[in-house]
Amino acid sequence: MVDRARRRFAIVAVAAIAASLVSTAHADDVELDDGTRARVVAGELNDIVDDPLDRSFDIVHHPTLDEYLAVWRDFDGSVGSGSVARGVLGAVLRADGTVRVGPFEIAAQTEPSSELLKDSLFSPRVAYDAAADRYAVVFMRNASSSVTPVDDRRSAQVFGRLVSTDGELLGTEVALNPPLGAAGADVCVPRFPDLVADRSTGGYLLVYTRHHASAVDSGDICEGLDPAASVTVLQRLDGALAGADTPGTRVDFPLVNSAGPAVPGVSHHTATGRVIVTQPFAGAVDTGPDNRSGLRFAAQVYDSSLDLVAPVRTIDVDPIEPDDKRAVDLVLPVADPGTGNWFVLSSAPFFEPAWTNLLGPTGEDLRGGTRLEGRPTSVAPVGDRTFVFTTEAGTIVHVRADGTLVHPAPVLPPRRPENAALALAPAADDGSPTRGVAVGLGPAGVVSSTLLVVAPGVLPVTPARLLETRNGPEFTTIDGRFEGGGPLDSGSFVAVEVIDRGGVPADAEAVVLNVAATGAAGDGYVTAYPCDAPERPLTANLNYTSAG
Repeated sequence: MVDRARRRFAIVAVAAIAASLVSTAHADDVELDDGTRARVVAGELNDIVDDPLDRSFDIVHHPTLDEYLAVWRDFDGSVGSGSVARGVLGAVLRADGTVRVGPFEIAAQTEPSSELLKDSLFSPRVAYDAAADRYAVVFMRNASSSVTPVDDRRSAQVFGRLVSTDGELLGTEVALNPPLGAAGADVCVPRFPDLVADRSTGGYLLVYTRHHASAVDSGDICEGLDPAASVTVLQRLDGALAGADTPGTRVDFPLVNSAGPAVPGVSHHTATGRVIVTQPFAGAVDTGPDNRSGLRFAAQVYDSSLDLVAPVRTIDVDPIEPDDKRAVDLVLPVADPGTGNWFVLSSAPFFEPAWTNLLGPTGEDLRGGTRLEGRPTSVAPVGDRTFVFTTEAGTIVHVRADGTLVHPAPVLPPRRPENAALALAPAADDGSPTRGVAVGLGPAGVVSSTLLVVAPGVLPVTPARLLETRNGPEFTTIDGRFEGGGPLDSGSFVAVEVIDRGGVPADAEAVVLNVAATGAAGDGYVTAYPCDAPERPLTANLNYTSAG
């Protein structure tokens, strides 16, 4: 790896030699058509609607049409300073991020005094069902005490709406959660719905939190939950959004959260047909030095029949710091399409870390966690064991399955904490950049941007000599630096700058180097290694003799 602070490689000689160093390639970088080298490239911003109060976005890709459906909440600044949603809006976007249909209204306030669609901090969710060739959008409605609950589903409901590929609303809104808790009770409520397509059987997989929203014990009115407790519900829906009341289509997460409602996550793995559901330990904060009970999440993997594959897993996030005194409140799982594994992002509020974990096919933790900067809002697989995610700051971050950073790129101008979401088209077979669209809130309203996500790779460059210790006009380097000086003494050390020389760009993470020796005074060897390596390697890159 290149020493990023000093941008140099060290050459150590054992026995005196004349040496040269030639770069032939740099890694983790690809040259695009316009001559630039990057890993995440954003296009120009496209205006969708001028409304600086809109927020809470989601977006999904249509693989056949190469289009996207973006959805978000439309907020009313005249009520509660923008805290109450007027409805849910959507727009069909072309592959270049421009609007083909819309914006159009998917759901609306039907009674403003009731503050329907009140959960303003959580986005509506959208998924595409290939079997039916249409989209489904889910969202919350909260009814005030003056409003009769719909279908006796108490004071809150998860609703869904089907949308055609041309943005037409199909049918009517469908209440997706069954009645929760005892009849007439209004303290057993669903919260935080999330939705993915079930590509194995068609239809959708819905998760939400069933929450006992009372601080006092009111008897068994919330299906066995204690006051303030919650549990995640996984529910299978068919392509018409039916199945909420069908026995066998609903399973409860095996771990109850005793500290309030937790935001669940869900992902479906096309290769294995399995489903992962995640749940943070909301509010479970230690007073001890490591806050470990709060800095973890639970993961459960189900098979295609929604049967448990393995016991529930408890996953620690790492590394943690002494000031990490808030619990994980957000967990975003996504399938790794090239393996049976799951890549998981998690975060805690206000201090904005992004922890990464890699889980195996049954949810087992495959490695220690890593920590990146930026609170995530959405994540998508690139298809080459790398992933991209959006942050609240409007940045797209490209990360490997092992949790190491590939590249962060500013994409959408930050406006509000609920800024951006992204979706990617399937990875191309020819190795060309993966394309996608991000949507979020710009300076004056809702905007979109195209994305090019370049897979980490190796770009050959024209060989260039970076070090030449021989003297003479014919013995030159690419830029006249690190020339001459005569043979290297035995045991000597030379630091050679590599970055920004011979076509190696400033953001290269590794280089391929050729080392040559001539005129040796005796047998010996050369070792080349990054200047920031903790110690000199014990292996040689080149062995030589006095005979040549």
